[in-house]
Amino acid sequence: MYYKHGMTRTPEYSCWLSMKNRCYNPHHKKFYIYGGRTPPPITVCEAWREDFMAFYRDMGPRPGLEYSLDRIDNEQGYSPGNVRWATTKEQNRNKRNNTYLIFEEESQLLIDVARKINLKPSTLSNRVKRHTPLHQPVQAPRRVHPEERFGSLVAKRPTEKRDRDRGVVWLCQCDCGKSREVIARHLRSGNTRSCGCNRRKNILHQRFGSLVAMMPTDKRDSSGGMIWRCQCDCGKIIEVRSTHLCVGNTRSCGCQSYNLPHPTSDPVPVPVSSPPVTISTKDPTHETTQAHHGAPDPVPPASRLPGPDPDHETGRKSLDRDPASALGTGPVSASGAGSADGSGTGDGGCWSATREGEKR
Repeated sequence: MYYKHGMTRTPEYSCWLSMKNRCYNPHHKKFYIYGGRTPPPITVCEAWREDFMAFYRDMGPRPGLEYSLDRIDNEQGYSPGNVRWATTKEQNRNKRNNTYLIFEEESQLLIDVARKINLKPSTLSNRVKRHTPLHQPVQAPRRVHPEERFGSLVAKRPTEKRDRDRGVVWLCQCDCGKSREVIARHLRSGNTRSCGCNRRKNILHQRFGSLVAMMPTDKRDSSGGMIWRCQCDCGKIIEVRSTHLCVGNTRSCGCQSYNLPHPTSDPVPVPVSSPPVTISTKDPTHETTQAHHGAPDPVPPASRLPGPDPDHETGRKSLDRDPASALGTGPVSASGAGSADGSGTGDGGCWSATREGEKR
């Protein structure tokens, strides 16, 4: 039965419509994480779905503009007793993808633990993932000193210039004799290793790890650097940027990544300093936590590794006989290897300490 309730233009009616669209409208942008998500899907109870006034009687008026619908148990649908009016901050603390840590013998959100030990949530998240002691002091960035070498560059003196992040700009001299101004953090990170001469350097028949530069190509990278055809010790022929060869970023065609030793015993757990930490992406009131101890995943078994290429030997023989023809026809390889409520109205921005994007 349809009747006029006079609340069509109220915020409560808009929240009610949005709730139904997320669960039953396949064209809604967030239907895939509500009504269309993996079983069980999020649904609306029959009383609320058919009658707005029943929804309004159970929920009452919205307390303020900053409030929206929030499901208390994210695995259950919209029904009386499982829905509340909550702020964005309260909804962000009740998301399915939140991370809980066992700290001081108590399950706590990662953001709360970070506040207690005076760390940024992102810093604490990285330390937990890397098994780094939680109370290790944060180290300041390493400083650049005069006459310090970074690849082909030698730092001479700092200039008065600063980049947009207030980083110091250093005057450096390259081994080729040219001078260049480089940001200090680019020197420390290794992003800048020369004045650019490596892009035009003649590296014919030079060895770089398992690769030997055979001949330059007509191709150029985004910076105008040369791209060389190289032969690996395994027989493959690949095209590599000259800068990647000179700096050492590329040392093989990718075959070395498959020659890692296989573990012969059980992985040795990586120690984490006390207090012990357990990581979980589920609310401990609904799911048990999973211990965050252990070594990285082992190397995949040899049965999953790609087999040898029957053309390798043929390419190698033809290269020894006629390098130019072999390089022109040989095989080329490039191997290398939210909503705001966590499931509520879904209109506000969301933030998670360890993951970004909408929860699924």
